[in-house]
Amino acid sequence: MYQQVGHEDSITENLFSRKKLLREIQDYFLQDANNSSLVLYGMSGVGKTHIARKFCEQSNNFYKNIVWIDAAFGMLQTSMRNQCQILGLEVHDLKGDYLNIKVIVEKVHNYYKNEKTLFIFDNVDDESVKNFSIYISRKTNSFTLITSQWKTWSNNVNKMLVDVFSSKETYLLM
Repeated sequence: MYQQVGHEDSITENLFSRKKLLREIQDYFLQDANNSSLVLYGMSGVGKTHIARKFCEQSNNFYKNIVWIDAAFGMLQTSMRNQCQILGLEVHDLKGDYLNIKVIVEKVHNYYKNEKTLFIFDNVDDESVKNFSIYISRKTNSFTLITSQWKTWSNNVNKMLVDVFSSKETYLLM
């Protein structure tokens, strides 16, 4: 049984026609059992977040934990601090100031280090991309799925394009 942490919306059943893309995501994570990360990128509104949610739903028996991090509009650091607090971990130093974000991220990663965990970073923007590598867990059994409109990632990042719906898919969704 998995535990989903940090995502408030319930995952609803609805018509979903991107089964091939979901299989490709699943196959990608199955091919490398450790430290896998994948970026779903595409234009705004093409369904990247919905695909990530659907992947969570279909993979609930594979992961012990699914951790959803909202990275939209400069929220990445705040979301990581919130995640740390949800886990009951301290985010302030003795003076009451926030700990360095690298320390907070490491606390979250260490919390899940012995369990198969999928981290989802939803809506990573171009500002977050610049130093994003600190957010990706290097722990064993840690997997990272990222949604972003940003298509210019470094060459060592694995990416999948989420394109607009075909005419047939659009018709089926209406």
